Amino acid sequence: MTDCRVRITHTDGTEEELLSVLSFIFTKDVYTPYTQLTLTYVDWKDNIPEDILEVKLVMWSTIIHHGPIDSYKVVTEHGRKKGIITSRGFTAALIENQIEPKMYIDISLNRLFDEYVMLPYIQHENNSETDYIYVKKNTPIWDAAVALAYKRTGKYPYIRDANTVMMNMPEDTVKKSYTDDLVITYGTEIMPRHLISHYHMADLDGTYGKYDYEEQEAVDRRIVRHRYFELDRRFLNDPMKACEFRTAYAKRGFKRRFFRYGGYKFEDLNDIVTYNDIVEEHIKALKIVGNTKGVFTEISIYEDDGFSQ
Repeated sequence: MTDCRVRITHTDGTEEELLSVLSFIFTKDVYTPYTQLTLTYVDWKDNIPEDILEVKLVMWSTIIHHGPIDSYKVVTEHGRKKGIITSRGFTAALIENQIEPKMYIDISLNRLFDEYVMLPYIQHENNSETDYIYVKKNTPIWDAAVALAYKRTGKYPYIRDANTVMMNMPEDTVKKSYTDDLVITYGTEIMPRHLISHYHMADLDGTYGKYDYEEQEAVDRRIVRHRYFELDRRFLNDPMKACEFRTAYAKRGFKRRFFRYGGYKFEDLNDIVTYNDIVEEHIKALKIVGNTKGVFTEISIYEDDGFSQ
């Protein structure tokens, strides 16, 4: 893993490179608002350095993960001491912080993140398109971004690079093709566990029966799951959108095709890839594994996930 670097940042701002990394697992997904990293390295010290704040994963000079330490432990196994670090990207703060509950008029992604949200290291797509969003009590900032993105684009927002919030396709999208001599495995998967068969939303009077939605895929699979919820004020101009949004989210990752190859070609979410029967489709999930055998990348494509991105 000579082209992979792990750097930790101390409270005084200094960085230290971990020179004896044994393995790492990096993941990102269009429906997870942060990157995730787990790494193991040989720990030559007697105590955990308690002043560590952040960790970066650098692949060929490109930072693909940057986040605070979620956990840090040291274990001794067969006489060798190992450090194990887990971390989520800084955009995880978007689900850990709430936004003031109220109606936001003429809100844009730029205004949301430049006027209402001030969190370290988080960047965002430059987008000044406006709409209204209704924020109820105890709503995470990420949910506000989700509502805005869905109303403006019909899509779910996602994280590009290490900590950049996006709601449209990136302008720097790249296309990559892969051949059989490079790809190690190829597969398909179906995950119907999230499917909901019926949604029922109350009207302004709290009465049910007016806004009902049936998801045919779930019904055809003999899945019976009913969900009732109060009127969703985010979609007052088109109430059935509240049910359609929930249905789309429930179908996240429902069908996927994936392939794994040796190396890493700087892919990112919503880049375009071609391999086998995957023809110029957008990347929906990435998993990069590094160990003593080298670096391996798994790319996933989602089908029929309900959102139009």
